[in-house]
Amino acid sequence: MTQPVIWNPFTNNFDFQGTSGGGGGSPIAFDISLSGNISNITGDGSVYQIPLNTVNLDTNSAFDMSTNNYVFPVTGIYQINMLFYIFSSSSDVSSTVFTGYAFINGATNFRLIDADPQSLGLSTAQEFIATASFLYNATLGDTMGMFVNSANGTKNIGVAGGVESCRFSGFKIG
Repeated sequence: MTQPVIWNPFTNNFDFQGTSGGGGGSPIAFDISLSGNISNITGDGSVYQIPLNTVNLDTNSAFDMSTNNYVFPVTGIYQINMLFYIFSSSSDVSSTVFTGYAFINGATNFRLIDADPQSLGLSTAQEFIATASFLYNATLGDTMGMFVNSANGTKNIGVAGGVESCRFSGFKIG
């Protein structure tokens, strides 16, 4: 049986209830974020791994800071959540397309977000926030990282960190 993970706003932390499905009696959950803004990382078509560097929760110490990948500690089904907070330092984003990916085992990528700012009504330097949630059937040792891409000719796209930041979280559900 899996263990429900509930955010407790009074303690500003996660609470675990029930019994664990992770083996050894411990729940499997993680929440990693970016601590500060990073400007001009993409925009020329290059794919950029978001260097998440703040571990808010990692019950199994499975996030590898050296690779910026979560290493799944147990085979099973996980609820995965990614929040992409992207901004432009350009005065014109009309030809920009923002794309966010999850890379599995360093090679397989899943496009999670794909947005044209112009269709969203953004025409000048603006912020764009999108979330993606999905189930992933992980095998012990699989890795997952969070990437962003934008193609408009120049590196003028950044990712946001801090209180409202890029975030990668998940927990084992089965």
